Amino acid sequence: MKLKKKTPVLKGSKWIETNRLLLRPWRSEDLEDFYSYAKDEEVGPRAGWDAHASIDETRKILAHFIKSDNIFALEEKASGRVIGSFGFHEILPTLVPYFSDYNGWEIGYVLNREYWNQGLMSEAVGAVIETFFTCFDMDFFVCGHFEGNQGSRRVIEKTGFIYMENISYMGQGGREYDTAMYYQWNPKKKDPIKDHLKELF
Repeated sequence: MKLKKKTPVLKGSKWIETNRLLLRPWRSEDLEDFYSYAKDEEVGPRAGWDAHASIDETRKILAHFIKSDNIFALEEKASGRVIGSFGFHEILPTLVPYFSDYNGWEIGYVLNREYWNQGLMSEAVGAVIETFFTCFDMDFFVCGHFEGNQGSRRVIEKTGFIYMENISYMGQGGREYDTAMYYQWNPKKKDPIKDHLKELF
C-alpha cells in the first residue's frame, strides 16, 4: 500500500531559511564539512549508519546526495559551513496503512556534534513543518528517534510531534533499533489519528 500522493520536495536552487540556517541542495564543495561530522562515532550511529571510515566514502555519498531530490544540506548562515543534513523519506511500511489516504513524509536529520544543544535542529524542523503545511498544504509529518537518543527526542517533542508507538527499525549492517515514532498533523486540517491512537496502536 502506498501513500495517496506526494508533496513536492525542494528542488533546484530553492531553500528554506531561518534566522541562523539555510536548508539547501548539496554541493561538491560541501565535502570537507560533510566529512567533519560523518566521521564522528557519536553522530552517524544515532541515525542508523556507521561513521565514515574515509573521506572517499563521504565523497561517494555526497555524490548521491547531490543527485537526490530528498536529502538537503543544513548550512549555518554565519559561517557558510554545512553542519548537518535533512531528509524527506517514504513512510515506513509499518505505518503506511494508517496514512495511506493522506499526503506526507517521514523526516530525518543529522547534526554536527559541535552544534548540539543550541536549538538549531528544532529551528530547522519547525521551519520545514511551517513551510510544508502552509505552502504545500501537506497533511502530516512522521519522525522517530532511537531509544536513548535524548537529543533527538527533545527536538521531536519541542516541535509539536505526538507519540504513536515503538517499532523495530533496521539500520546499516542489519542492526535493529528500538525506535519511538511520532507524527504531526497539519493544524488546519482534521486529525483522523489523534482521537483513535489507542484503537489503532
